[in-house]
Amino acid sequence: MEQHLPNLKSLEGVGDMNRLVIAFCFTIFLVFLFQSPFIRFVYAQENGSYGILIKTYFKDDYRQMLISVKKPNYEGVKLSEVTITKNDTEILKLQCNQCSLITTPWFKVIKGEPYLIKVKTVNGIVITNVFYSSEHVIESLPLDCWLGNEYNENYNEYLSVFETAYNKLIEIIGYEIAEKGVTMNRVPWSAAWAGDGFFVYGISKDFHELVIKNKLYLPGRSAVYNDPEYGEVVIDTKLVLDTRFHELAHVVVDPYPSYLEESFACFFEIELFRLLGYEEEYVTAAGDNIDRYITYVGDDYEKTAPYIKGELGWPGPWIGAYIIEDFIGYGEYEDRILDYISSLGYTEYPEFVNDMGWDFLTKYFNYLRTVEHPDEYNDDQILHYYFSLAADRDLSSVFEIWGFETILPDVYSFVKGMDNGIYFNSYWTPSPSWKGWERLARGATASGIAAIRHEGKIYLVVRGLNNRLYYGELEEDTGRFTGWVHLGGVTLSKPAITIDKSLGYMWIVVRGMDNGIYIKKRILSTGIWTNWIKLPGATSEAPATAALNGKLFIAVKGASDNSIWFGVYFEEVDNFGGWVKVSGATPSAPDLAIDHSGYVYLAVRGMDNKIYYNQFNGVNWLGWKRIPTGSTIQGPAILFDDENNFHIMVTSSSGDGSIYHCYRDVATGTWTPWSKLSGKTPSEPELT
Repeated sequence: MEQHLPNLKSLEGVGDMNRLVIAFCFTIFLVFLFQSPFIRFVYAQENGSYGILIKTYFKDDYRQMLISVKKPNYEGVKLSEVTITKNDTEILKLQCNQCSLITTPWFKVIKGEPYLIKVKTVNGIVITNVFYSSEHVIESLPLDCWLGNEYNENYNEYLSVFETAYNKLIEIIGYEIAEKGVTMNRVPWSAAWAGDGFFVYGISKDFHELVIKNKLYLPGRSAVYNDPEYGEVVIDTKLVLDTRFHELAHVVVDPYPSYLEESFACFFEIELFRLLGYEEEYVTAAGDNIDRYITYVGDDYEKTAPYIKGELGWPGPWIGAYIIEDFIGYGEYEDRILDYISSLGYTEYPEFVNDMGWDFLTKYFNYLRTVEHPDEYNDDQILHYYFSLAADRDLSSVFEIWGFETILPDVYSFVKGMDNGIYFNSYWTPSPSWKGWERLARGATASGIAAIRHEGKIYLVVRGLNNRLYYGELEEDTGRFTGWVHLGGVTLSKPAITIDKSLGYMWIVVRGMDNGIYIKKRILSTGIWTNWIKLPGATSEAPATAALNGKLFIAVKGASDNSIWFGVYFEEVDNFGGWVKVSGATPSAPDLAIDHSGYVYLAVRGMDNKIYYNQFNGVNWLGWKRIPTGSTIQGPAILFDDENNFHIMVTSSSGDGSIYHCYRDVATGTWTPWSKLSGKTPSEPELT
């Protein structure tokens, strides 16, 4: 199948602190640290140390805290007392008997002021932290790390970075998290993980002092640490913030499927720099991730999905971040990022989709909350489903390139090309768009194509350029085509094909060279074809057919006039019930389809070129109805999809071969506007 290739941009859980969902960090920061002797400086760990972990609920000026104490191995510690004070004034004091978790009542805080929280264990050990609060963020750190009131302005400036970051995330996802805020817990050991409503990070006292005193949380800042053993080490703002942005994203952002969690955290680790105005940090972070994608994926794009799903290891989440970035785009920073990657030796990077901006993610998270995906979808198909909804078009092509399993289309169309080639297209109703025409690898036809979809295959019958009938099969998931087999027989028109699922029979109906009407059956379980059977009657156009519960329905245009005839062939007894004339007239071939109620729909081009349909309830025809708009100079194609939406495709009444499609929405009963497809055809189209 034809692939959609990328463009190349060039230089031209609430309340239970013991149930921790640990999200391991894959950031550049940790990679750098764990490959460097500098880890000794950042993560100097004291044996036997304890850390206070807090989860907070926010409501205006009030806070409610869930407090526990952990050891470096995250073993819980039994508690006896918690005290919170401000300026030596006791705010609250709670006691318990060997609790592992203490929940405070709601208490009022003054934003920007330091509070002392003391937790006493049953063994008499007292652990003390200091915390500051903004509107939606609390920072809690060990008392021995606190630099005192003289640095209150710095602490609040630092806290405001995360307050702004939190608000940006909430703006993008479009809803508040349950806690209405985030608690950042600093512990005295190596850590970087997130839980519901909080995250934990670990840095040494010296590193903390370096950050606060030198304001290594503002754009473009850096400072030098003189390590007695390793010499000078430069610390910059990006190194300080990226891990914390990563964990903040873990707390706030809840994507689906779950294998996207790390990718979104890595994505926002990069993007929060842009959203907060850290220009140099953003350019570097985005450029470095382009480097990762090119280095690890290159032009083997099908490795993208296995990386994102964790099947190929590091840098999997970063590959996912690159893909999310591709939907958003680099905006005004694109030229600077191109300059940056040129310094790394690249002149271009792959771009798979058009930039959609932040609206794409807002729509994605909105659809996650408001639209249920079909139960039968696997994780890959769920991702395809929600991303396609957000993009407002079917993303099958690009998801196939990346190696994901995609959703099968709701509708396929087959047409004869202007070069007699056989072309097919696919349509996905939830995000209404046509994927684009692909030419079948082999074959040509003198008329329109007959196609029927069944159990992962599309069965095709065509009239060859020599009028002979040919049969082939196209696999939906792989795109593999079996090639053409001569069926025997010849025809002057487009053939018709249908399957009776109840009996496992496939039927071919054709107009013979003598204008007679011929049928042929294939037993799907054995693959055996029967001989052609000639029915009474004649037609001057292609026949139409549909089958249900042992009945083969056939409609034809009269051989010598524009009359419309309908008949039923009883499959199990091989008996034709005869022809019944239907009211109305048509100058072209009709089409048949069956809805989910079992009604047979007959669609025709009217004598005024308008499009009409009639319904047969098994006994009577219910009367002609006109499609509200549209006209054609060839017979229409009709189909009911799995949701019972009623699709119609026609060629233009102008005679230029343009192709149009619309459908009646089963949920609303309204018709969509006609949409024009790319490409042209000289013959009637086919839907399946």
